[in-house]
Amino acid sequence: MFDPDHLLTRGWWSLGRRFKTRPWVLFDAALDEPGIREVAEQTPVLFHLAFEATHADDSIPYPPGVTKDTLLAELVLPEAVHEVSMSAGSPERPHAPPRASADSGAAPELGADPSYRAAFEAVIEHIARGDAYQVVLSHSVRDQGSMCPRALFKELTSRSQVPYAFMWPLSDGRTLVGASPECFAKSDGVELHLRPLAGTVRRSGVEEVDSAMLALFETDAKELGEHLMLLDLCRDDIANTCVGGSVEVRSEFEVEAYGNVFHLASHVAGRLDRSRGPFETLRRVFPAGTMTGTPRLRAMEIISALEPEARGAYAGVVGYAYSDGRFDSAICIRMVEVLPQGHRIRAAGGVLWDSSLAKEWEEVQTKLSGSRQAVKRCS
Repeated sequence: MFDPDHLLTRGWWSLGRRFKTRPWVLFDAALDEPGIREVAEQTPVLFHLAFEATHADDSIPYPPGVTKDTLLAELVLPEAVHEVSMSAGSPERPHAPPRASADSGAAPELGADPSYRAAFEAVIEHIARGDAYQVVLSHSVRDQGSMCPRALFKELTSRSQVPYAFMWPLSDGRTLVGASPECFAKSDGVELHLRPLAGTVRRSGVEEVDSAMLALFETDAKELGEHLMLLDLCRDDIANTCVGGSVEVRSEFEVEAYGNVFHLASHVAGRLDRSRGPFETLRRVFPAGTMTGTPRLRAMEIISALEPEARGAYAGVVGYAYSDGRFDSAICIRMVEVLPQGHRIRAAGGVLWDSSLAKEWEEVQTKLSGSRQAVKRCS
């Protein structure tokens, strides 16, 4: 008899068991289990994959902080749904939210954190040696102080109109609270959709200033180059996952507004190979190239070696899936991890050969500012 409670046991995904079973294999098996399959045609299962969920399969060393008790994946079946809230949008371009006021976000910090500076310089050296074209480097901030996840969820979603919002109490005691602008992967059961967001500029809240910034943004070689690399990666992912010859770029290099930033966005689609389950499909494109860089595996190795702690939930995904192959998922960004003691926020930016430390640090701080302000209002 299949016991869904096993899928919520921390030890099931411990590193000691990682070579015996992989989350996507077991997750697809769960969806195909008699009884669950019928229920999951109408009621979705919910899933979370940490950024490091594929490290063992790709022979990538685990970063500091990953132990045998680290939660790398979680599946919540209809019979065992706990307090999870997730609203999701479509693969179509969302409407831009109301323009933020000029003082809505904290000003970027001037001096880069020493650890970030050292990692940035190491990434530039890797790129100079030809190890990678781009590496997405992140920076995390951890602080003390308790807060109500529900109040934080309300604060994030009321001030930032995004296609994905979630509040997920994980089985290890953390709660993920986020308002993410970025779809990881979505399917209607027939097509697979990827919508990379790459290229960022800060919104001032002043129409004339923003118009001038956008004029520069849309011709910025670094931002355009970063987006093109990741658009190409998405095309490759679709080509390697979907039916041959079905890759289609539905839109590219469109400017979208989210909270206190503008992003460049594209939309790539392809026809699914129906012989694969939804989680095997997700495995083939995970993690998002917009959170790793290119080439993906080498960039992940560099990230694992340079970042001072594991990303965990950050840059992973949350989502839902049906047994008929439909699924939707969001990248875990613009998110606060509410910990048993304190909280953690994180942000990242793509580093290229011609990247400026000052500009990359400013981008990271801009992305952190929305979560920081929400935390401040809820503390």
